[in-house]
Amino acid sequence: MLREGLPASTLLFRAKHNLDRVDCPFAFETFPCESNVSAGTGFLSLQRLQSLLRIFTDAVKAVKRTYQEITIHEVGLATNILTILEETAEQNSLSRIDRVVLEIGQFSGVNLEALKFAFEVVYQGTILQDTNFEYRTPPLLLYCRSCEEAYAADFEDTRCPVCLESNFTILKGQEMTVLTIEGV
Repeated sequence: MLREGLPASTLLFRAKHNLDRVDCPFAFETFPCESNVSAGTGFLSLQRLQSLLRIFTDAVKAVKRTYQEITIHEVGLATNILTILEETAEQNSLSRIDRVVLEIGQFSGVNLEALKFAFEVVYQGTILQDTNFEYRTPPLLLYCRSCEEAYAADFEDTRCPVCLESNFTILKGQEMTVLTIEGV
């Protein structure tokens, strides 16, 4: 019989200790329970559980690897911005920077959440430690190579409104620019 509410830790404990079957706490539709026992018993074979755990582990590793790659990219960007802002502060005799406005284009390849995280890590103990960052996204401006029209577009729909082609050159939308620096 299907027993709802069985914690995942129990599933893992039973799998770790090589029990031959594990109660499935999920509905059949959500988590397919296969069994060597009769159909509909709600038991998951150890082999099926191990297979699902491998799939889940592989998925977690892929997400983790992708996030690490994104974060490494954004840490490099945060480091470059730190250099720019420290040089600007020095040139303008600023002892601290209170506010920075960044313009980040939709096609810049920057993951904003990862960049914010990178700022928190990279800026500890620097002139930017308590800086307030503001982020702006400029309109995406494209040029249609088919009908030679410039047009504003959305990231989800880059087709030319005149000829409906997606044969474009990006005029504005790839930039990452420091627009404003405020400090004392």
